[in-house]
Amino acid sequence: MIRKRRKTRKYRGSRVHGFGRVGQHRKAGMRGGKGWAGKNKHLKSGLTEAERATIGSFGFKRPVKLRKPDKSINISKLEELIETLPEDTEGVQFSDQSVEIDVTLFGYNKILGGGKITRIMNVKAYSFSEKAIEKIEAVGGKIVPIAKD
Repeated sequence: MIRKRRKTRKYRGSRVHGFGRVGQHRKAGMRGGKGWAGKNKHLKSGLTEAERATIGSFGFKRPVKLRKPDKSINISKLEELIETLPEDTEGVQFSDQSVEIDVTLFGYNKILGGGKITRIMNVKAYSFSEKAIEKIEAVGGKIVPIAKD
């Protein structure tokens, strides 16, 4: 038999409509929690396979205060930096045709290959990109990798 009217019509005048004490069916406890509450327990059957794959912990994240991001500089910016430095700067040695620079003293760890260079440079750093190595050696410079402590 098809019910034509909603069941609540039956409960007019009963105040709680069959749910016991006042307000027992009104909050999130009736539906098992709000949002993703219980998705790993009593509401797991309502999840798709992709949603089930997101539950749980995966891998490890280092604490933010222990992370040290690589500070990098492009070779074109490095050449601009060299031109602005005075001759008696620590970590930079000027000769007739070339410049020897230790970028770790300026706070940089990695040399990137962005831009063009015209100067012969001997660069000391922890790491270099492939393009930076190509461009420095094409001009006649050298790269000197420094081992990390």
